[in-house]
Amino acid sequence: MIAMPLSMLALGWAIGVALSAGRRGAGEQGSREDPADNRQLTTDNWQPTTANWPLTLLVGALAIGVLRPTNTWDWPTYLLLGGLALAYTVLQTDGLNLRGLGKAALLAVGLFGLSALLFLPYTANYGAAYASVSLWPGSYTRAWNYLVVHGLFLFFVVTHLTREVRAWAATWTEEGKRRLEPLGRVIVAALVLFVVLTAALLVRGYAVAPIGLPLLVVAGLLALRPGLETGRRVVLALMSAALGLTLLVEIIASSLDIGIGPRGALYALLHDAPEYVVGDMISPFKTALGVDYRQFEARLEAAIRLRFGLTPDMSEEIKARVKQADQFSAFYEATRLAGFDIDEALQFFGAPPPGPAPDMTPMSPIEAQALFLRRFEALIAEVDADQIKG
Repeated sequence: MIAMPLSMLALGWAIGVALSAGRRGAGEQGSREDPADNRQLTTDNWQPTTANWPLTLLVGALAIGVLRPTNTWDWPTYLLLGGLALAYTVLQTDGLNLRGLGKAALLAVGLFGLSALLFLPYTANYGAAYASVSLWPGSYTRAWNYLVVHGLFLFFVVTHLTREVRAWAATWTEEGKRRLEPLGRVIVAALVLFVVLTAALLVRGYAVAPIGLPLLVVAGLLALRPGLETGRRVVLALMSAALGLTLLVEIIASSLDIGIGPRGALYALLHDAPEYVVGDMISPFKTALGVDYRQFEARLEAAIRLRFGLTPDMSEEIKARVKQADQFSAFYEATRLAGFDIDEALQFFGAPPPGPAPDMTPMSPIEAQALFLRRFEALIAEVDADQIKG
């Protein structure tokens, strides 16, 4: 919730920059028609110029950069939106040419660099747990759940897109349709590609693709049509971006990095590997079996670690973290699956760390095995790569 008003500030800055291109066009039109109108526009409406671009970048860098310490993955998202807003404004005012493209690229790089520089003290002294991305290995959102979560948003999106399509269709002429005839094959090929892409995503389990992808494409195409008022173009572009984000989170996810590296993560992943041989026994039963069993389990665990390129002994730091992770997992299993109330689970397992709860959706043994092996293979590849570098 802390990041919400800051996100609105960053979004408001990006929208303001994009809308300024339309105000500049209005100002130029006013200068041709009535000097008094022009004076009113230039005094009451801010417009980007060579003189105020540094201040514009500073405000944007502060608004967007602050998202890095408050909600890490909002930072690249709003950097992209801010960069696109800068590029749109420059290309609207300077034209689509090498000079305009170069200026847009320079401003986008400046926004990124300044937002990173302003919060360098934070990044130099603090770490972020979720600092990388990877393909999402878990289950995907069902179509019905997608509609429940985003239903109100989709209602307004579909309503607005319907109005925009009707307004666009009202401008069609026979002459305009004839101008599109040479592009007929390209349009058909694009439609076929779109259907194939949607079907491929659906086969891979992305049930929300047939809902979000068509709306994304329609909003994007409507935003690109020539002669559109800047405000309407910005709204359509934001709709397309928002729909794209709802699909992107189905494909990729931020990866948790707790500071132990791939080798430490492999230790943690294999910490219960002896159970493959001797089965899973509760700790009191292990104690009742005596010291010999404990020694046998430790020797078996050491042999498994050696087999996969690790040292036989696990450091005390990683042991402590694995134990802590086991307790946290037990807390969520107890409250989400076994029917424990919160107070009872806190008494037995302690409080979990702050942050979002893990996904506790039950899965079949085959699904769990595939997920485990996927993670294992990724860690083995990282450990091998580190050994080659070393």
